[in-house]
Amino acid sequence: MKIGAIFVFAMAAARAQVGAPALGLVQDGSLLRPVYGIPAAAAVFPPLDYGRSFERVAISPRQDYAIASEAGTGTVVVLAAGSASALAGAAASPDRIAISPHGSAAALWFSAAGRLQIVSGLPGSPSIRDAGAAFLSGLPASRRAPRRRLRWQ
Repeated sequence: MKIGAIFVFAMAAARAQVGAPALGLVQDGSLLRPVYGIPAAAAVFPPLDYGRSFERVAISPRQDYAIASEAGTGTVVVLAAGSASALAGAAASPDRIAISPHGSAAALWFSAAGRLQIVSGLPGSPSIRDAGAAFLSGLPASRRAPRRRLRWQ
């Protein structure tokens, strides 16, 4: 009777194990590694096994998904919760991937074609819209206002 009670208690305790909170993802070359812990004491774990390596990666601001292009084929995929799904309608091998500050949209830039693809509805149900950007020469960049010098009088 006592052995059975100890066994049941041990099994209940094993199920109630507490793990470290997930902080997000970090790119390590062509791989993605999960980060667990708290901001002051975090640990980077071994790479996630998606069965492929990535050339360009953009991680969402909330750290809950990433958009990447595969190194060999250039296929654009959405990586979330250990799964990788191809982004239907996305052209292969973007030159730059950028995710919006809230993480609900992204932009894929193709400089050779002067083409921009806007992805909305991320990460759950993405949809793609093409936007012509031939008027841009090269990669889009942010412009900063020139700094003014203050004169002390």
